[in-house]
Amino acid sequence: MVNKIRKTWVKIIAIVTLISLVVSTSFNSVYAESTSLNDEVSTTEVLIIENMSDHPNEKGFYEKNGYVVMNSTTKVTSKASYPILIEVQSVEDNYDLQGNYINTQVKHSVINNDFKLGVTRTEHQNRVLNSPVNESISVKDFIANNQVLEFVNLDNKKKSELSQEIQKTIDQMPVTLASVSEEKGLTYEEMDLLREQVKDIQLQFSSQESKNIMDNSLNVSVCPAVSNGVESCGAFDNYYRHNVNNGDFTAQVLGLSGEPNMYTSLHGNIGNDSGKASRLSTFKSYINTYERYVVDGLEYNKKMEALSWGGTIASMVLFYLTYSGPAGWVAMVLNSSNALTILIGITSSAYGTASRLTITKNTAQYQQYAIDQIYNMFNDANYGINYKPGF
Repeated sequence: MVNKIRKTWVKIIAIVTLISLVVSTSFNSVYAESTSLNDEVSTTEVLIIENMSDHPNEKGFYEKNGYVVMNSTTKVTSKASYPILIEVQSVEDNYDLQGNYINTQVKHSVINNDFKLGVTRTEHQNRVLNSPVNESISVKDFIANNQVLEFVNLDNKKKSELSQEIQKTIDQMPVTLASVSEEKGLTYEEMDLLREQVKDIQLQFSSQESKNIMDNSLNVSVCPAVSNGVESCGAFDNYYRHNVNNGDFTAQVLGLSGEPNMYTSLHGNIGNDSGKASRLSTFKSYINTYERYVVDGLEYNKKMEALSWGGTIASMVLFYLTYSGPAGWVAMVLNSSNALTILIGITSSAYGTASRLTITKNTAQYQQYAIDQIYNMFNDANYGINYKPGF
């Protein structure tokens, strides 16, 4: 089963992640299938979230470089459940780590998926403004409350008003800023195969013992949970258990063993070693934030949709030489329109939005941090290491 899934992912992702040369052209030249008799879903959201660097540092880490308040509308047109046309409009206020305003980025993308030919063409427009559009939102309060992400509650009236404001800002962008990129996309057959694999992953993951997966009744992260002196936190079997009284711990991640569907579990005792304590504390901090993204951002209480993405990313640890593991998803989000198409395709048009895509990127980054930190703990003496099959 492991080899079958691995071979399938290699085939799919190798196809969908080839990026082609970006060329400048007018918006009118982009191919789009007929939208008659199609399903259309439009979602407008306001998200406050950590802003992570687009490129890893010399140690392979995507550093947090500030915060962003993201107003966005995601419009998805589907034909027989296939997202043939995706439009993303976003106006993003950027702040530094202290909550000081930097600039505002206006972004407009239209993704045309030709599932017959397996081609994706994306229209791009970007513009930088020098005054914030969300002056009523205090990023400094967000920072003071130790938040990592927050959806701003909007009633239907406010959503409609915000959608119109975003559209007005987009309409003011000069056409000369437009460019178009083309890349290999998914065919109908490849999307069907992808969805079948996701169903298998959902069944396998949801059938595991509940001690290693999240409680799907959680609506807000309470990490770390503490019981009888034992701190615990985690999601999708990336987790830790730490007895703060005697120093015993277990730290586990998926994928470090180099095989898909395999967990690496590290267990031992930190004793009085300050170095060991520091490295374990760092691992715990990554998992704590990772769980907050899963529960508060991916909304784990929507179990099947969260499992669709979380389980899929966790299982395709070596899906392509260039894009591997959680870091591979980050690279795809940053470099390929196929990421949003895949997110919508394996969840739903309402769930797979621009805001959610950003959340999945940050979630994957913290998962990769945890994997890298386990590696840093390998040299600590007297630790046991187990490799065991996952889902």
